[in-house]
Amino acid sequence: MFNSYFHLKYLSDNLNSKFRSLFVTSIFTFEKGKLHIAISNGNCIVFSITNPLPYLTIKEKTPYPKSKVSLFKEIHGLQITGIKININDRQIIFDFESSNYLLLFNCYGINGNVFLFSKNYDFIDSFKKKEREIPVISQDLIHNFKNPEEVLLQYEDLNQFINQFQDKRIIDLLKNYYNRRFDKVLIQEICYRSGIDEKKQVSTLKDIQIEKLINSIKQIFDEINQKNFYIYYDELPIFSLINLESRKKVDFKIFGNCLNATNEYISRYFSDFQFRQEKTNLIKILEKYISLNERKLVRQQNDLKNIKSPDIYREWAETIIANYNRVSEKSDFVILPRLTNPEEKIKIPLIKGLSPEENAKKYFQKARNIENSKEVLIKAINETENKINRAKELIGKIEKIKIWRELKEYTKKIKSIYQPVVRKKEQQERLLYVQINYKGWEILIGRSAKDNDELTFNIAKPNDFWFHTQYVPGSHVIIRNPKKADNLPEEIIKIAAGLAAFNSKDKNSKLIPVIYTKKKYVWKPKKSEPGVAAYKFEKSIMVEPINPQAIQ
Repeated sequence: MFNSYFHLKYLSDNLNSKFRSLFVTSIFTFEKGKLHIAISNGNCIVFSITNPLPYLTIKEKTPYPKSKVSLFKEIHGLQITGIKININDRQIIFDFESSNYLLLFNCYGINGNVFLFSKNYDFIDSFKKKEREIPVISQDLIHNFKNPEEVLLQYEDLNQFINQFQDKRIIDLLKNYYNRRFDKVLIQEICYRSGIDEKKQVSTLKDIQIEKLINSIKQIFDEINQKNFYIYYDELPIFSLINLESRKKVDFKIFGNCLNATNEYISRYFSDFQFRQEKTNLIKILEKYISLNERKLVRQQNDLKNIKSPDIYREWAETIIANYNRVSEKSDFVILPRLTNPEEKIKIPLIKGLSPEENAKKYFQKARNIENSKEVLIKAINETENKINRAKELIGKIEKIKIWRELKEYTKKIKSIYQPVVRKKEQQERLLYVQINYKGWEILIGRSAKDNDELTFNIAKPNDFWFHTQYVPGSHVIIRNPKKADNLPEEIIKIAAGLAAFNSKDKNSKLIPVIYTKKKYVWKPKKSEPGVAAYKFEKSIMVEPINPQAIQ
């Protein structure tokens, strides 16, 4: 019921009794959407139209900011002769001595505004500078403004509204009843006391239900006129002018003064709102962290599923050793009987120029590399699953926290441990390339054809090394070479080539040819498609694809 007509009626009564016959010393703003009216007794009327909580209230002391914008200078120094409320709307006016001016407050939440008019109702100025919102003031409208004490809050016949809203829901009926003054809290309370579902259609109401509805409304009007003000300390506080029977389990406090209740509500609302916002922000960080790791987990599980068996390479190595004399250094393949079934032949790729022992050693090493990669992936999967579970447990704990002190302890942990991971990942996703550091070497992998062009021709330096699969499309891979070395270590060449193989359309092949050269020997052919490059002085190497996760 905060900012409702009922609330503003009693608040304007407080304003009138407190400031009638006092003087406006200044009117200014120094915060967006917030107007300050300084009064001669040192108090300050504050009118805010900003989210999350627009409000009208009184502060004991007037602020004195270093920088401010003065407004409505015409009424600075004038005496307030009366404060009135529109009997039909959430509008309040301030009258001044000599009746030369009136200040109109449209108390419409974030759509509110303040207007200054002359005694002839000519518009002079407004707080929010929106011409289309300037209201038309007439003598007839001014007659609707009464001293708040004279405004009666009493039951109006509901039956005529019932006849008009037969095809609508109860909630629609009550929203339109009493000049649209019933808010969500009040409607819920009326339905609760009446034992009627607010979504029930009006035409289905029985006479006894209509009687209960009318009696509940009459009872509520009686309570509103008792001038008690309630604050219910729910997750976000609830302001009410009646005892909320629907909130029996919620702690509450009763105030005998509308202004005191208003200020307590504003203070508590912003505190609770910030608390809830902080909880929400922390949970969002954790949810983002979980989402990132769940996607990572899927990739890891797929990589583990698709990882090649080391058995074939071990079989090739053992077969080469068993048939040592039948393997030529000049051949790029050999066909030999399978050791486990000599009648079956197997074709084994070879690297020309290598001895049988060297080829066998190469395949033994590949088998070990695959086994090591599998172990690394399994370990990485377990770590990722643990990270997800820990983050989910943390969300559960945060959701149960109800005091700032406990929340702050988790805030430090989450913002120091989880948030940097999320931000780093988000930053990486905006990059044109994937960045890997391996044994002191910086490796960059292009993400798309256009990114490849940008990486190779704008980011890479002339002495950096460039890798690409020899016969199929794939990512450009750059190895940074700040020391301008003429050659790379053999291990680094195999790693970069393996990454290029993995990030190609031939990634599921067992062995893939990859070429490499210095970036200064790579150029973009005229009118070529994105990602296409020409090169010279290249060298070639046969490698097995390497998943980046296996070396990170």
